[in-house]
Amino acid sequence: MPVRSKTPAGVVQEVYGLVLAYYLVRRVIRDAAATASVDPDRVSFAGTLRVLWCRLPEAPGRPPADWYQDLLREVRRQRLGARRDRWYPRVIKRKMSNWGKKRAEHLHPPQPTKPFREAARVLI
Repeated sequence: MPVRSKTPAGVVQEVYGLVLAYYLVRRVIRDAAATASVDPDRVSFAGTLRVLWCRLPEAPGRPPADWYQDLLREVRRQRLGARRDRWYPRVIKRKMSNWGKKRAEHLHPPQPTKPFREAARVLI
């Protein structure tokens, strides 16, 4: 995203504003996910941003607590779908790269025999 300010102080102020807006969207996602008992990573950032754009103009005319509860109710519906498993090899078409070059044998790689969640183990 390009910065539109022409002075160093204006650039700093604009960057602070963007960071504050990002924090606000993430906070709304966290609050909505907590009320729905879901993981915040499963709530759409772009969907939440669209809901905020639509709901902000009506905020001054309503009590803040009521407006925020309606906002959270709508953000809870902005869920992400399940992720697909990756099964293509990581190769690059460029000549000079640390990754292997894409060749004919990469067109039809072997399919996984079980879902990724069963194949990988995360140790915490």
